Amino acid sequence: LAAGLATSMAGGHGAKRQLPPTPRHGGAVRRSMEMIREGMGATLRLDDVCREAGLSKFHFIRLFRDETGMTPYQYFLNCKVEHARHLLEAGADTYDAMLECGFYDLSHLNRHFKAMFGTTATEYRRLWLRAGGEAAMV
Repeated sequence: LAAGLATSMAGGHGAKRQLPPTPRHGGAVRRSMEMIREGMGATLRLDDVCREAGLSKFHFIRLFRDETGMTPYQYFLNCKVEHARHLLEAGADTYDAMLECGFYDLSHLNRHFKAMFGTTATEYRRLWLRAGGEAAMV
């Protein structure tokens, strides 16, 4: 019984071991993520990203969410907020970071910044400068 159980658990009895399925369009999602990161400053449309990936809009959104855990728009916002954080750490003014990252106003940036980092961009910059610009903030 023990030998049969061991053989069965090891994939015995002539059955092939199945590998976990690999994403068929993982490369398309990775390329679209690069396209989103690189196109933050330009007007980036979902239709353009889907066309580049060769997928329909709804299929692309589903695949993107399955692979990354977020929608393409959420990923785009996260990239913008992360870019704003890097600008603030490089010494940029909060308002300049807001403009460069394409946020409509400071409250728009602060709302998304606080959701990601637990503090507003303005407060983050103030704390960053007070700490002497040390990267141990977040």
